[in-house]
Amino acid sequence: MINNYKNDNFSFYCTNIDNYLSKLIDKEVEGWVYNPNIEFLNEIGVKEQGFGTKQEAYEFFSQLYEKGVIYLEEYLKKYFPISILSESLTFLIPLNLLSLANANGELNFNLRLMETFPKIWNNIKTSNKYNRVAQTTISGHLGIKKKSLDIIVNLILFRLNQIKLNENDNSLQVINSKEFLKAISIAEEVAMIYNFFQIISKENQNTFSLDTVLIENGKIKYPKAQKFGLDLLINTTGKEYLHSILESKKEEVNNLYEKNLGISSSRVINTFINCFSSKDLLNKVEKLNHSIFIKSKTELKKLVNLSQNTLTIKGLLLLIDNNMCLEYKGQDKYKFIFDNNEKISRKGLVKIEGNYYYNFGTIMSYAEILSQNILNQDFLKELKVSDKEISTFMANQYNEIWLAELKENLNKQGIWCEIQINNLEQCLVFPKQVRATKEIDFLLFDTQKNHLLIGEYKNWQDVSFSYPNVNKEQDKIKKNIIKHKELLTILNSNKTDFLRLLNLDIDDAEIKLIYVFENRNVLSNSNIEGYDSYYNSGEISCYSRVEFEKYVEVNKPNLLRMNKAL
Repeated sequence: MINNYKNDNFSFYCTNIDNYLSKLIDKEVEGWVYNPNIEFLNEIGVKEQGFGTKQEAYEFFSQLYEKGVIYLEEYLKKYFPISILSESLTFLIPLNLLSLANANGELNFNLRLMETFPKIWNNIKTSNKYNRVAQTTISGHLGIKKKSLDIIVNLILFRLNQIKLNENDNSLQVINSKEFLKAISIAEEVAMIYNFFQIISKENQNTFSLDTVLIENGKIKYPKAQKFGLDLLINTTGKEYLHSILESKKEEVNNLYEKNLGISSSRVINTFINCFSSKDLLNKVEKLNHSIFIKSKTELKKLVNLSQNTLTIKGLLLLIDNNMCLEYKGQDKYKFIFDNNEKISRKGLVKIEGNYYYNFGTIMSYAEILSQNILNQDFLKELKVSDKEISTFMANQYNEIWLAELKENLNKQGIWCEIQINNLEQCLVFPKQVRATKEIDFLLFDTQKNHLLIGEYKNWQDVSFSYPNVNKEQDKIKKNIIKHKELLTILNSNKTDFLRLLNLDIDDAEIKLIYVFENRNVLSNSNIEGYDSYYNSGEISCYSRVEFEKYVEVNKPNLLRMNKAL
């Protein structure tokens, strides 16, 4: 068994990405939105096409993205699957280096990155575009490239499940860098079609017309998809990077995971560091080992304790078995290829026939993702492990600490604010068939508008602004909204009793629902005056936490004073 594949195409891919992104930065908004020109439409025989109904369009695009996958599959069939995987993992390294430099709302280029991506750096520096638009442009297109890699790698894993791995098959070729870039461009087009398909799935049948989406002159014309792209652009450009949670609290969470489960982001890096370099990984890019490493689980265990503060055996196995590893397990072909969780851009290892493939790009990317995952209250479930100490700390000291701070700060200023109302059943009747939530996160009262504001706070961790992620988030929000709308119905039917429960000396009030998210999402765009968001929040106001704090500050004179409450 070969223990690693040496790949010398890292510099070539860096240059390619450098050229590509530096040109796009100049285009600003235009450069971020998908170009609907899909080259292989004519090659697979797609003619001019209009759609009279949503179902007709849905079925057509369902077949179209499958044809796109088959087209990509046929292109890749003549190459060794492992050589494709090797190129994919190598191509991932510069993408992840730029992603790390592009975090926290800033472009942080150190000297080595300036040398690795000189055109990007010079473009930003000379054109005075070291700003959020440039950052968003880079982020958006890095996401597109990663999505294409996800599709290619998952397709290869599916293929390897169908055939026996034979490295001596003379009928196959080793894919070169230019051939691989062609595969990337095809995969991007497939991803675009799949995005169109997903947006169509959410169309309203009653408003669907021949002008909603059509194929004309070899192009897909879909104004709503461009609207969605603009929504993502506005959202990412307006994203805040101000945290409500103190770094000390995050460190406490990290320490608990290290103590109880033997895992953390830094421990992942310390475990694999000897495979890549003993030097500073981020600053000595040219000295990195860009090989693709192949190890059995037994060999991976031997990495533990080779350096200081590595994963424990328990921690390593928890990650390998439940979170860190990309593996095809017999899922439906197309569901697996487009799975938003099972993808190489979020995993550290690729499992093939009992062996684990990885490189610098996958490990560094996974370590960064893990640092965010452990701050998610649901991560223990994902690891399929229970830990009372971690769960209790997350519930009491982390997840809703902002609510306590909101109440404390406003009460100090004499403003009425109540949090975590969970005794509603004392005065309200909840019908058995109703799924209404029985808790309220926070309450404020706008005296000018006579609005009682029912607030729901969601400390959800950040998600990438791709359509699948946004769509998943919206479905999650909708389920919550349904429960709160049912609660509003009950509150309005029992308003006098409810106001009495709150000790409010108010005869009547209009009850309004506010959603506050720790991280901004596209629903926040609907609060922008004069902007018609693709996602319309309707009667419910949605804010990021930072936006809501600004709203409270501006409206303080109108908020109910504590001496006005009973």
